[in-house]
Amino acid sequence: MWELTCAGSPEEVGRARRWTRTVLRGSPHAENAEVIVSELASNAVLHSDSGRPAGTFRLRLAVTFDAVEISVTDAGGSPSAPRLAWPDEEDTHHRGLLVVNALAQHVEIRGDRAGRTVTARLFHDRGRAVLPAEDGQRTTPGRDPRPLSGPGGRRQSEAASAVRSCSASRTALLRVSAGAA
Repeated sequence: MWELTCAGSPEEVGRARRWTRTVLRGSPHAENAEVIVSELASNAVLHSDSGRPAGTFRLRLAVTFDAVEISVTDAGGSPSAPRLAWPDEEDTHHRGLLVVNALAQHVEIRGDRAGRTVTARLFHDRGRAVLPAEDGQRTTPGRDPRPLSGPGGRRQSEAASAVRSCSASRTALLRVSAGAA
């Protein structure tokens, strides 16, 4: 398990994304995990006390035999739990959990006003884990290196639909995740 605590600023979302890319380098889930981290960390900064001065959020990555598990814990403060929203086409916000839900096979929200943790799981194909190699690289024994939700895959199409009218930066990030850029 890997853990990173970040200051609750927008710049730290980029740091969390880069850290995720480094930890999961070589994993077939690295790109999708990077998008999920970006969305969950952004939500923590924008919608909780994590985004206040001296606020923080915690990112945890776990690689098991079954899955890559991504958890972001915020500092709380919001009276309501994160939820899926179905924004208007012109709305450029409120799509983060839609994107996470489209990319992950399981999403779980726990906690209360004192702090919430959103966990997304990306399950390995045929139960094969992405294991650390001796040189620090990630390897998947006997597995095709392409993502389960590769370019044109159903989950990528769902994610693309979820962000169709988002800002250009989020759309570009999703294209990179889908391998189209």
